Amino acid sequence: MDLLKKAAKAWRDLYKIKYSITYGRKRKLHDINITFDKSDFFHLAGFQYLKDLDFPNISPTVYIDFILKNKITGDYIEKGAMYESIVKSRLLALVDLQQALDKNIELYAFSRANCPFHSIIEANNLILGSSESNDIFVFLAKQESRYVCSSIFLKQERDYSSNQTLLSILRIIKTNLKTKEQKVFIDKLSEQEKKQDTAQS
Repeated sequence: MDLLKKAAKAWRDLYKIKYSITYGRKRKLHDINITFDKSDFFHLAGFQYLKDLDFPNISPTVYIDFILKNKITGDYIEKGAMYESIVKSRLLALVDLQQALDKNIELYAFSRANCPFHSIIEANNLILGSSESNDIFVFLAKQESRYVCSSIFLKQERDYSSNQTLLSILRIIKTNLKTKEQKVFIDKLSEQEKKQDTAQS
């Protein structure tokens, strides 16, 4: 299976997943609910940089189906001039995204103004996660009551977490939206509540 199809399958697996992150800042609790849309794959995979290739004139929601049916192949996109420098890193990050979010992550408040280099990324928060093989930057943009991935790629020369505000993660819950099954990865809130109950008893 080529890298493009692996990335498409990995993103498809996330449709039914929600990550709920609670963090503390300035003595207040804040929630980030991350969901994953079919229509975001085109942008996250970096297809917009492959301007020298001809893609079918279809809705962004259809691209994953085309890839999984071999109507768009890895061999084809590898011909793009920007594949090695931009797109490949994004595909590798997409393949490892769920594994990275299931492990220990760092969460930052993100501001382009604080970057030590020029950036055009629009995001409210930044996650630095690690899979078994890669460190991954995941940028999150708020859309009403939920957050979506606005950009994703491997951590390479530039450290986008530099000069950003590190946030204190108190709880991470992964929910399967179909089965409603939940996995709790971090729960410092419950630990604090237990300590308070013990101290009061």
